[in-house]
Amino acid sequence: MLARAIQNLTCMSRCNSDSSSSSSWTKVQELDTFDGSDPKKLCTFLVHIDQTKVTLAQLYFKGMVLQWFEPNLLSDSNPNNHPLWMDNWREFVIELQTTFGPHNPVTDTEHELDCLQMKENQQINNTLCHHFYTGLPDCIKDEICHVGKP
Repeated sequence: MLARAIQNLTCMSRCNSDSSSSSSWTKVQELDTFDGSDPKKLCTFLVHIDQTKVTLAQLYFKGMVLQWFEPNLLSDSNPNNHPLWMDNWREFVIELQTTFGPHNPVTDTEHELDCLQMKENQQINNTLCHHFYTGLPDCIKDEICHVGKP
């Protein structure tokens, strides 16, 4: 199944907009340039750019991400029935962030800080000590003055 997904993605990068070839949604269409002379073509141009960005990102999927998106990548069903993220860069980014991003970035960061430990063979350099000390409240700095900085 993975080999088929890779084959489909490879085909996407080689296919052009020739209607005689496969009608699969995964085709990368050759983009027309946009010179601004016909403002009506801007919307179509931007849609094609979105589709191309999504397709390009899909070429770099592997592991769990590829497995998650694989059923949609391999689907030969009607292009009108595929998920919105397949043609829309913003929706694609939202789908990636929702599925694979941190669920709660603040809580995740707090947990990482709680688990932060210095290893036995590590030493704190003077720059790090200075930054730590300057971040302390004045009342703690006053106490440190009585015993001396470590």
